[in-house]
Amino acid sequence: MRLLAFGTAALMEGFNLLGFETYPDANPSIVEDVLCELLTKKQKALVFIEQSLTLDPGHCYQRIRQDSGEVVIMTLPPLNDPQNYHPPVEELVKRVLGAAALGD
Repeated sequence: MRLLAFGTAALMEGFNLLGFETYPDANPSIVEDVLCELLTKKQKALVFIEQSLTLDPGHCYQRIRQDSGEVVIMTLPPLNDPQNYHPPVEELVKRVLGAAALGD
């Protein structure tokens, strides 16, 4: 299983120490290329991506989020603004349980 992390250089330092393949200061194109490679090669992976790199998701990112059991994607808050982090699951929780479930 591959362990990958994409984000700012400062955020990637910690993931590098943990043995992750890191992509410091990656852009959405790099993220998409690597995710497409994972799908093509049918590799298992745990992928951490800084939230700013997921704002305009590519085809492979969307495919993994919808139906891939081989690749798990987790989004990360930016180091300089963690209060404004909203993980993708937040919208699902609001639709199913209501905004009150999140303390909004």
